[in-house]
Amino acid sequence: MRLLHTADWHIGRRLHGFNLAEEQLNAFKQIERIAIDEQVDGIIIAGDLYDRSLPSEQSVGLFNRMLKKLNLADHFPIYAIAGNHDSATRLSIGSDWFKDTNLYIHTQVSQCFQPVELADAQLFLLPFFEPFEVRQYFNDESIQHVDEAFAAIVEQIKKQFVSDKKHILISHFFVAGSATTESETKLTVGGLSAVPEQLLADFDYVALGHLHGKDAIKAPNIQYSGSPVKFSLSEANQKKRGFRCGYQSDRTAPIFLNYHHCAMLSS
Repeated sequence: MRLLHTADWHIGRRLHGFNLAEEQLNAFKQIERIAIDEQVDGIIIAGDLYDRSLPSEQSVGLFNRMLKKLNLADHFPIYAIAGNHDSATRLSIGSDWFKDTNLYIHTQVSQCFQPVELADAQLFLLPFFEPFEVRQYFNDESIQHVDEAFAAIVEQIKKQFVSDKKHILISHFFVAGSATTESETKLTVGGLSAVPEQLLADFDYVALGHLHGKDAIKAPNIQYSGSPVKFSLSEANQKKRGFRCGYQSDRTAPIFLNYHHCAMLSS
């Protein structure tokens, strides 16, 4: 199985007043080309599909065309989650029938406990959340901070693990020890913004969004794909790259292959 891991498309983003729609469309075409050439089994978008919770009509139109091309024309399954820039309510419109075309856009914490079941893997799609949402879901007033909320979620997710399948988590958070740039909105909730890396140890692959650098964290099973387009001067020297994770049923560990997918945008 091959999955193309992307994140942080930020459709509608402007850089110092300059409209990045053309650059974003160019990056999308490269992502589509890679998906076709590599014959991937699905495309991950790990949050921040849009740049703001109230995207413009032009931004919605552009993103809809992108999804239509990948999902309806190219027939790629899409596994997407809401990020901190997205409106969960707006993204969830139509989700009841999206899955009929293998288009999954998860916007609520409760959805992460219903994994997408593939032949040899389980995908857990965990959107960005505030701790109060998790506190309400578990009816547990002791959950006050992000790390406490994440620990409760992971414990519940692990109860859904099927032993002979790989377990993939798609999420949108800041993992402790990661490197940031000035274009990423800091997630500071209750005085604690980071998710401890050890909470992710039981997943075979963690496909993260939020940080725009592909090398934001060094961990064997945790990856940020990085954004496909540069969104700030602090990202000027970054080389944008997507990750493909491949699994073979006769292996006990996942195989990670990486490659540059936005070389044209590196200048």
